[in-house]
Amino acid sequence: MDAVLFEMKKAHLAGARFGRLLLKRFGGKLTPARFNLMLAIHPKGMRQNDLWKLLGVVRSVVSEMVDSLRKLKWVKTIRAADGRTRLVSLTRFGKMLFELAFDHVIRSGNMGCEVNRALEGKKQDKEANSERYKASKIAVKLTEHFGWVLVPEVELYIWDLAKLVAYFDYPLGEKAHYELVVADPGMIDAPMFQAGDVLAEIDD
Repeated sequence: MDAVLFEMKKAHLAGARFGRLLLKRFGGKLTPARFNLMLAIHPKGMRQNDLWKLLGVVRSVVSEMVDSLRKLKWVKTIRAADGRTRLVSLTRFGKMLFELAFDHVIRSGNMGCEVNRALEGKKQDKEANSERYKASKIAVKLTEHFGWVLVPEVELYIWDLAKLVAYFDYPLGEKAHYELVVADPGMIDAPMFQAGDVLAEIDD
């Protein structure tokens, strides 16, 4: 119906394929959509009625997903005092599985760094995550314009990798590259180093 929305749809599907590849080691039953749902209810649980709004899907999709995850014994549901509201939370096994997946996908930097690499390309932008910021703002504008307004304080994913850095494991991934760059004269105001000074210490 529109080139921008169609390309965003293709980008989402391509990202989901990469996400499934990252999650493959968890037996094939943990999909990106299930990961998102488990992220939403981790660690405190959530009302099922709030999940569909947060995830951007219809109620029936959330209901089917919750039922599927209950059969896998990854989540559990209880009825609230009013008898109508269902509270969804992770089981002990579900919590353990999700935290392992979170470490592999998010804490390792695998997904976030790959998205940044796709957006930034080979260029070295002076403003960190500038393309990520632009892409996120565009997506938010479209979401708000077409009427899917979410609760402002709920943020399922952190778009700014500077905020996400606290979750990362170091070194990132299986290989690490360390680089010491000496600035050109006049670029920074710093004392000159002397012969024998230790410029960097890197523990392996």
